[in-house]
Amino acid sequence: MTVIQRQPVSAAQDGGVLRGQAVFVISTPVRDLAEFRALAQRAALLKPFGQVEVNISALATKSRHDIPPQGSPWHEYAAWNPTLFRFFPHKLIAPFIPADFVAANRQLLLAKAQILREQGLGAAFWSYEPHFLPEAFFEAHPGLRGPRVDHPRRSRREEFALCTDLEESREMITAMVRELVHHVPELGTFYFKTNDAGPGLCWSDWQYSGANGPGHCRHVDMGQRVAGLLEAITRGAQQAGGRLRVHMTGNFSRTELRAIERSLPPNCHVRNLSNASLCLGSMVDACYPVRGIFEPLGLLATLQSLKDSQPNVLFLDLRSYYDRGGERPEIAEKMIDLVGDFLAAPAWGIIATLERLREQCDHWVGAPQGEVLFDALVKLHEAMKFKRAALPGLSTIYGGVSLRYITRPLLFDPGRLSPEDEAYFLPHVFNVSLQRARNDYLDIHGSRLAPAPLLRDQGDPRLVAADQVRGQLEEAAGLLDALADTPQTLVFQHMSRAIRIYASILRSAANFYAAQVIRDRHPLQSLSLLRERLGEGAQAQSDEGAQARPCESSSLAGISPRAAASGTATSGGDPGAPDLLLFNEIMRDEFDNTQGLIDLLRDGGMNLLCHARAPAEEDTFLLGQNLVAQLQRKKKLMRSHWLDIQDYLATPMK
Repeated sequence: MTVIQRQPVSAAQDGGVLRGQAVFVISTPVRDLAEFRALAQRAALLKPFGQVEVNISALATKSRHDIPPQGSPWHEYAAWNPTLFRFFPHKLIAPFIPADFVAANRQLLLAKAQILREQGLGAAFWSYEPHFLPEAFFEAHPGLRGPRVDHPRRSRREEFALCTDLEESREMITAMVRELVHHVPELGTFYFKTNDAGPGLCWSDWQYSGANGPGHCRHVDMGQRVAGLLEAITRGAQQAGGRLRVHMTGNFSRTELRAIERSLPPNCHVRNLSNASLCLGSMVDACYPVRGIFEPLGLLATLQSLKDSQPNVLFLDLRSYYDRGGERPEIAEKMIDLVGDFLAAPAWGIIATLERLREQCDHWVGAPQGEVLFDALVKLHEAMKFKRAALPGLSTIYGGVSLRYITRPLLFDPGRLSPEDEAYFLPHVFNVSLQRARNDYLDIHGSRLAPAPLLRDQGDPRLVAADQVRGQLEEAAGLLDALADTPQTLVFQHMSRAIRIYASILRSAANFYAAQVIRDRHPLQSLSLLRERLGEGAQAQSDEGAQARPCESSSLAGISPRAAASGTATSGGDPGAPDLLLFNEIMRDEFDNTQGLIDLLRDGGMNLLCHARAPAEEDTFLLGQNLVAQLQRKKKLMRSHWLDIQDYLATPMK
C-alpha cells in the first residue's frame, strides 16, 4: 500500500501545517527485527516533512528477577519497562542486574539502531526514570535511597528509586546516558515517564505511598528537582558529543507542574503542558488486548490541532499498555500513510475531514467499495466516542485482562471452585489479597470498579449503554463484512473480527459488573447462615456434593443483605427471586458470549490479540497462548456450578 502522492503545500496554503521542521517519533515495542525493519522502511515516508526517529528501547525479555517470589501485581506494571540501567547500567548498579538480561536488551537495541542507520533514520529512547532498583543495591549504597515508589494497595513488596537530588545520583544518570549516546549517536529524542508504574521522584505529591523521601531533600522545590534530573540527562548526551531533546510525562499535582514549567532547561518539555508535542495514538492502547483496529477519523481529528500550533515533536504511539505488545504492521502502515497524506495536503474542518476520509477509502479499497468502507469507519468512530462518554470506567485491560473476566468463570459463589479449578486464572488476577481476587469481581487494582454513573442498588444493574456500544460495534463490523473479498480488503476483514473480539470483551466486563452488584446485595455468609436457621442448610450442602469454601463478603458494598428465604412458598419466590432470575440471565449471556469468542479466535482471531508466545510468559497483563482451551474450561466450570445460586436464593413457583 502506498501513500497518495501529493505535492507538499506552501505555507500560504497550509494554514500553519508542518513544513519539514518537525520530529516524528514512532514508538513501538517490536522485538522482531524483520518487523522492525519493515516499520522503519514505512516510517521513511515521513522524511519529507521532518526528521524521523523510531524508538529502540524495547526490552528483549521480561525482568522476572524484579518480581517477588510470591508474585506481586504492581511489579507486573514494570516488568517490561525500558530504563537506562537495563541497557547500560552504571558500574555501581551493574552487579545487581543479571548480566545476561542486560546483554540481551543491549543486543536488541543495537541491532535496531543499525537498521535505522541503514535507512537514514534517527533513533529515540522511551524510558521510565528514575526506576526502582533492587534492595541489594540500596543495602550496598544506603545513602542513595530515594522515595518509595510502589503502590501499597497493589504491591506485595516495597520498592525504592534513586534520590535524584544527590549529585552522585545525577552523575550516575549522566554516565548511563553518555554510554547510550556513545553507542547510538543517532539518538535524538529521550522521552520518559515518572511517578507511575515503576519510577518516582522524592517528595512528589503523587507518590502512591504519599509524598516521601530522605529528610535531606525535603525542602527542594519540585521545579528545581526535575530540572536537575533533566540536566543530568542532557549533560550525558553532550559529553558523548550528541544533543537530546527531552520530553517527560508522569503524575504531578498542578502546583508541581507550575513549578516544573518555570524551571525547564532548554530543549526540555513536559508532554501535554504546552504545544511542544502532539501525540497520535493507535487503537491498540484503547482496545487492549485487541490489535488490528484502525480508526482514521479519530486520527484526522487529532491532526486538526496542527492548524493552530507548530509542535516540535509528533509522537506516533503504536505501543500497548506496559509494552506488552504493539499494533499490527498493516495498521501501523496505514497510520503512517494517513499522517503523511495529511501533511502533504491538510484537510481542515469537519467537512474537509470527512471528504478526506471518503477519498482515502476509495484509495484503500477502490471506488466501488469505498462508500461501504467509509460508512463502516464513521460508525466505528461514533461507537468509540459513545463508549468513552457513556462507559468511561469499563475497560478491556483493567477488568477484561487484569481481572481475567475473559477467561474466569462467572459464578454466584466463586469460593466453591477448587484450587485446581482456579489455577489457570487466579494467579494472574491483579490483587494482593487472594480472597478478594477470588470473591470480588469489582476489586480493581486496589479500588472498586465504577464503569458508569449509576446507582448500584437500582433494580436491574445491567449496563444498558454496554449493549448500545456493542450494537454500534457490530454494525461497523457488519459493514466491513460486506466488502468484497479482495487483497485490498483483507486488512479490513481482519479488522471486522478484531472489532467483534473487542465487543465480546466489553460484554464480559459489563456482565461481571452486573453479576457482582447482585452478589453484593446477597452476601453469601449471611445467606448461608439464614438458610441453616430455616432448616434448609443440610439439603443445600448435600446437593451435588457442594462444599462451599467460606466466602469473604465485600466490606465495601454497603448494602444490607436481604432475606434468603421465606417461611411460605409463594408464586413470586422469596425476596431474592428477581435477582436470581437476573443472575441466571447474566450467566447465560456470559456463557454464550464465551462460545462466540471461541469461534472468533478459532477463525484467525488469536493473531488479533496481544498474547504470550509460550505458556510461561502469561502474566497479569498478558493473556495466555492457550486462550481457547482456557475459554473452554471457563464454560465447563460455569456449567458445573450453574445451580449454585439456588442454594442461597429460591426460585419463583410459577
